[in-house]
Amino acid sequence: MQLLCTEGDLLAYGVVPGSIPNPGRLCASVLAATDAFELDRHLLATGVEVSLRAEAGGSLPAPLAGGGLYFVVRLTHSTFSVATTLANALLGVVVNLTTDGDRVLVVGPDRVATARAFASEWVWQYVAGAHPNVDDANVTTSLVVRGVAAALAAAILQSADGSNVTSQAEERAQKMLDRWGRGVPVAGSPAAAGGNRAIHASATTSADPRGWDGPTGCCLPAGIASTRGMLP
Repeated sequence: MQLLCTEGDLLAYGVVPGSIPNPGRLCASVLAATDAFELDRHLLATGVEVSLRAEAGGSLPAPLAGGGLYFVVRLTHSTFSVATTLANALLGVVVNLTTDGDRVLVVGPDRVATARAFASEWVWQYVAGAHPNVDDANVTTSLVVRGVAAALAAAILQSADGSNVTSQAEERAQKMLDRWGRGVPVAGSPAAAGGNRAIHASATTSADPRGWDGPTGCCLPAGIASTRGMLP
């Protein structure tokens, strides 16, 4: 999936630089006996990338390195292990912890990147369902689509709980995309000739270059004579 907006685009929709924190959460425990991190309602799926660090006075479990990137292996809604690669995480091959951790912070996915990815995927899926004849090229090059994706991502980042604000932003996005989609040529169709050109072409002849006598083969209404050549 191609992202449809940039981080810079979000600034145009009210996101203030440096205003989106991505704080770490403190684990309740990290145990070598189970290779598990305990973090209530962590909402981390298997394969999600996280970084780990210890608060002042704490320590990471060996052999993990502070600031290193690891991949989640979800165990329960409140526990997870980590793997060194995405492939290992998907296979369930976790890091064998040799010591317990203390005051360990888990920093999850970047919120800005997550919002951009969600908004872009939402737009792609909506356009595919509501306007299936629109070319992908029209989606990726349209400033309207770019603005819709940026506005939706910004709303996600700026909302406190995400529910009401995001729903309203999605409704606005649907209306904008519907108006845009109706004006985009159907994929693979030739552009239609302008109506005024078609009328002009059918209404003129070499004998009547300005079309004052009406289209070829037609005549003016009964009782009305042509005024061609009668002007002073």
